[in-house]
Amino acid sequence: MSKLSKKSGLSLIEVICALAILCTASAYICNAKIKTIWLKNYNENIKVNIELSENLKNNLKYNYTYEELQQLFSNKYNKGNKLYINKEKLNSNNLKTYEMKDIVSNMNNGRFPYAEIFMENEERDVVKVVINLKLKIGEKLYNINSYFYKGDY
Repeated sequence: MSKLSKKSGLSLIEVICALAILCTASAYICNAKIKTIWLKNYNENIKVNIELSENLKNNLKYNYTYEELQQLFSNKYNKGNKLYINKEKLNSNNLKTYEMKDIVSNMNNGRFPYAEIFMENEERDVVKVVINLKLKIGEKLYNINSYFYKGDY
């Protein structure tokens, strides 16, 4: 046994094993840090878009009457009872400063994020306004859906 401890080959193996363990641990820590940063960015994007969807819903719900919503959806350019808010106009500042008729369009340019708004007639004098906020984070597509009822119910 005393002959083994005097050989220098064993101390080289110990150093290599220690370096391998150190490299593995540092790679794991770096990977965890990168995932944490990605998750923080993802959560921030989702939070901002949920707030935007909520602002859009509250704007339509509380600032427009049943008749104004009917008029907005029944203009001669609107086919299929769908309206879109394209990426360029989809932000909280535009919702606060412009009228909804200036923001919405009847065509989607296909760039994310965008909002799709449509009405469903539930009963006589009651409509369901559905808001779908479509966004793309990374390679995945997400829908943030909300709706409200307007009319005489």
